[in-house]
Amino acid sequence: MKNFITWSLATSFLLFWNYTTGQTDSIYTEFRNIELDTSVRYGKLDNGLTYYLLKNDSPPNMIRFELIVKAGHINEGKDQLEYAHLLEHLLASSTRQYPDVRGYLKKIGGYSNASISDRYSRYFVEIPSTNKAAIEAGLGLLYDKANPGNVWSKEKIDTERQAIEGEGRTLSPNQRWRSNTTITHVLENRGYPVLNQDKNLANLKNFKPNALKRFYHDWYRPDLEAVMIVGDIKLDSLQYKIREQFSSLSLNDDQQDKKIISPKDFHIELTGENRFSTIIDSAANSLNLEIVQLTRNMDREPKNAKELSSAFIQQLFRLMVASKASIFRNQYDPPFEYLNSNYGKIFLPDSQLEATSMSLTLESNALADQKKSFLRAIKAWKQLQFGLEKEDLVQAKVKLETSLQDDTQSSELSQQFINHFIYGKATLIAPNQKNIISEILQNIQLRDVLDYAERNWDLSKNTNFVFFKPPGVNEPSPDMIKSWLKEIDTIPHEPLSKMATISSLAATLKNAKNEKLQVEKWETNEIGVTTIDLAKGIKIIMKPTKPQNDIFQNRISLRAFRPIELPLDKPLDYLAAVHAPQVIQNMGAGSYDKFEITRFEREKNISINFRNTYENQLIDGNFTLDELPEFFGLFYLYLTKPRDSQKGFDDWKDKKKMELRGHSIRGSKSFLHDKIYASWYPQVPELELSDLDKLSKIHYIDSWETYFASIENFTFILTGEFDAEILKNKIVDNLSKFSSNDNRLESKILNLEFPFKKMYERLECKNIDQVYTNIYFPVKVPTDIKTEIELELLSQALHERIYMRLRNGSYSPRATGEWVDFKNGIYAFRIEFDSTLGNESFMKNEALDVFRKLQNNGVDLEWLNTTINNKVQSYERKFNSFGYLDFWQDYLHFTLENGIDPIPGILNYGTLMEYFIEIKDIKKAAHKYMHENHIQVFQTYP
Repeated sequence: MKNFITWSLATSFLLFWNYTTGQTDSIYTEFRNIELDTSVRYGKLDNGLTYYLLKNDSPPNMIRFELIVKAGHINEGKDQLEYAHLLEHLLASSTRQYPDVRGYLKKIGGYSNASISDRYSRYFVEIPSTNKAAIEAGLGLLYDKANPGNVWSKEKIDTERQAIEGEGRTLSPNQRWRSNTTITHVLENRGYPVLNQDKNLANLKNFKPNALKRFYHDWYRPDLEAVMIVGDIKLDSLQYKIREQFSSLSLNDDQQDKKIISPKDFHIELTGENRFSTIIDSAANSLNLEIVQLTRNMDREPKNAKELSSAFIQQLFRLMVASKASIFRNQYDPPFEYLNSNYGKIFLPDSQLEATSMSLTLESNALADQKKSFLRAIKAWKQLQFGLEKEDLVQAKVKLETSLQDDTQSSELSQQFINHFIYGKATLIAPNQKNIISEILQNIQLRDVLDYAERNWDLSKNTNFVFFKPPGVNEPSPDMIKSWLKEIDTIPHEPLSKMATISSLAATLKNAKNEKLQVEKWETNEIGVTTIDLAKGIKIIMKPTKPQNDIFQNRISLRAFRPIELPLDKPLDYLAAVHAPQVIQNMGAGSYDKFEITRFEREKNISINFRNTYENQLIDGNFTLDELPEFFGLFYLYLTKPRDSQKGFDDWKDKKKMELRGHSIRGSKSFLHDKIYASWYPQVPELELSDLDKLSKIHYIDSWETYFASIENFTFILTGEFDAEILKNKIVDNLSKFSSNDNRLESKILNLEFPFKKMYERLECKNIDQVYTNIYFPVKVPTDIKTEIELELLSQALHERIYMRLRNGSYSPRATGEWVDFKNGIYAFRIEFDSTLGNESFMKNEALDVFRKLQNNGVDLEWLNTTINNKVQSYERKFNSFGYLDFWQDYLHFTLENGIDPIPGILNYGTLMEYFIEIKDIKKAAHKYMHENHIQVFQTYP
């Protein structure tokens, strides 16, 4: 006992000495909860409302206001399904004091949005702190949303109900159905209410006003609400204002009697048993298996260093698996279609579970073939589980620490407060708290991660096997799956093979013997654009700009274009030339396949992409000055040594067949616009399934070498952060190594003319469940800058009116204006929306009514002044810096392609917009240019 006491005292002394002398940066023991930092002004009012205030300067001169209400889908009664979502829509758009939230915020330069989850509803507003009304406006909006005294008209409620129905539609309905079905089978009978979209929407259609009022009254109450304000604020005065304003919110007696739902309620049960389900999918061509393996999410509510360590180990493991899985994904015939190690956080509700999903196709109906495919996929799973190495851990630590340490934006800090309010999760904001991240990560060893994997990534427990099968196809039985899993456990695990790497491609250009291109002209104009004319018709255009933030520091973007000159009179040759860039990039370059090149691009932080439009051959690239030789080495390799790969070609061909059959996942509406272009230009061949069998691999390679493998007549636009004098020489030196082909230009430039006439087209598309409508109003207009500004303002006005009016049947209706044929001065207003089948005619008439009213009435003076002010400020921000959007690249491309002097547009736009656009100009332009003489309606049906 004496020795024990002596040891304990000595240990206590050492721990105390480390703490007081600063030998460790951590001020927390393993099990002591991490409290909110003193920089956070935190408190609760007498009525129960919680507030978090934090001064922050990222982004500068902005304030972010958030209201969080512990009212989500799990609070809904049986007669209130989807009403939490409906209430979120209503409050986001309109309150008692602010009947037009978006319109009000537009006047003061602000922005707002809202979202709904199972546990809470979220409303946020961002307002520039330079606006004197920022604090009052932000607090007023949050107060109005927090106060359950708002009342909406039947028309307003109907509009938002229809918007929610539109929100539930998707570009890929079969994929959405399969995803929702998988989630249902994973969660059912686990003690958690499973969201059923069809059931919820049916309840929304059968609207019950009293049920909505009851939900609003029961759950929008101060003890379930939190106000979070982060940004350029004064803490003392703001805290006083919150106490003064929000203390008036009251908690009624009947609300106090209502049981509050805590994070511990609706606990998802994991019994350890595996589950097996089979679903008939009439749209499927083959048997597909979705495997979802479940475990607890350790990152939901960690409160101390010990719990954070467990959460970090889990996150590190999933980062390592995601990175390592690329070894399998980077194959033309991978063992699985995809593996998502972050499935739980993305798809499963309430952050309770982490999960990994794997999808694989069992092509054959023969059991032996199905077993072979299954064992191959599970073997890959096991290799990932046991093949993790120290190098993987090091890389994952860097990635995780960077993401946690860089959590400095006001929106990211607000999210930390939300997790603290909803789940009690520790916040890590101050520097001394951020040190905990580094300490914990330093102490995590590879053995910790492997132990976690062994305990929690086990397919013999808590795993769901969900089969989607076409009619008439047989799937393996649950007992058969269990026996195959046991069999794979008896097979020794092969180590994962290392991915081939490309160390450098800079030397690719060294052996090129071409003469240096002669500089025929070099000048810099008054807007800072440098133009260099080289021999062979090559132009270099450079415009240096400041990056918006550190992410884009030293980044250089390249856009190269030249007119399409393809054999339109030979359809198969034309199709081969149009699709050659896709085929070549899918096969690779030199001795490297596309996967090796993709990894090389990622490691060197460069990118290059070749593509075609109806008008141009395009090359898009991105690199830093240091990696410029690598970028041009890869560029040169593609042009001179396209890889002849049968696997790569077959892979592209299979994916293209899926796309043409409507079975691929659609990430955008470009497939709809392709159909419209085909209606405009029927003389241009379109790729059909039958064409894929007629065109060989060699056909595409020959087309590439004929039409792409040289750089004459290309214009290269370079934008980003660079010194033009230094970059000029490097670009000229590198481009001089490329070959040119003086005899290449044998075909005529297409010069397609826009069909300036009325058109009404019914189009059809596979695998859609709604009608897509596009209405064009083409008109011939002058191409001077003032007219362009008038058209831009009218397009903005049209969009705002279309959005407000058509929300009664579409989630995101929109209107734009665009040049459809600049050379002939044809501009078109365009209205775009989706609708349920049967409602498209009503929606079209609504859209036309909005267009006609704007044409007849124009805009009011207050709207014009507000819009002009916002556009001038936005324009100045755009051309002074670059980021995810690059104004200069798009602007210079448009002006150069159409033979426009870029200088007047830059120098005169702001002045004309701010001082020379009057209300009478917009009304006159509306009468003159907004008409239906050449209206074109395209409706795409299932």
